[in-house]
Parts: sequence; structure tokens; C-alpha cells
Amino acid sequence: MNNSFGQAIFYTTVEGDSFDSLGYQFRSTTEQILLYNPALSANKTIPAGTKVCLIPGELKIEKARGEFTADSNGVPLTYTTATGDTESQVSFRFAITDLRAANRPSSGTGGSWFSYVDLPSGELTPGQTISLSLVNPINKPEA
Repeated sequence: MNNSFGQAIFYTTVEGDSFDSLGYQFRSTTEQILLYNPALSANKTIPAGTKVCLIPGELKIEKARGEFTADSNGVPLTYTTATGDTESQVSFRFAITDLRAANRPSSGTGGSWFSYVDLPSGELTPGQTISLSLVNPINKPEA
């Protein structure tokens, strides 16, 4: 998949930069920065002068290869999870900023209703049809 510019976009870090500050400044998550920069580690500081990829020119998305539905304009609406999918991979593939909000219960204040194989890694249970739309979410009653 190519980004809209067709080439990677980089930033050279300065003293004091962190994953949080880069995320805030460039509207990116730590997970995305780590995905684009496999040499970086979440539990280490980012040295000043590090060339950090913010938007890859081309990026192969591992997993998140399940089936999806789309509306008449081609906008994805639902996704059926596959083995090995993680919440962040699905969010990234479909450019969803808040997958949990798109899958909130229809009542109560609980979080997302979809289930996980492994919560710490964000791995989703395969075979679930989840919402990719904040406008038309698939709501489930509160459990």
C-alpha cells in the first residue's frame, strides 16, 4: 500500500523527543511509530538525531487480512476478524482512529464489546464481525 504522497516522510528527532511528543505533534500512535521504525523500542528513549519514519512510502500490513464489507462509495463498514489480527492492525489497515468507539455497547458505559484472544497484545478473537464506522456502529447490548 502506498501513502498519498507516494514516498516516505521522515522527521529527525531533537533532544527531549519521545513517542508521546511525536504522537502529539504528528498525530500518530506509539504503535504506528514502532511499526514504521522496527529499530526503535517502546521501552527506550529516542536519541536526538534519529531519523524517524512518520509515514511509510510503502508498508506491508501483517495480518488484518479478514473479509470486509463496504458501502456503495467503497467506504469500509464491517470487518470479520481473522486469526492473528490485532486491534492496532485492523485500526491501521482501515485508518480507524477509535475502533473501540465504533464498537461500543448500545447501552451502559462499558468499553468495546468485541473479545480478545490475548488482551495485552490486543489480539482479537477470530470470526467476529466488528464495526469500522463511527457513524454506523454495530452495537451489542451491554453484557
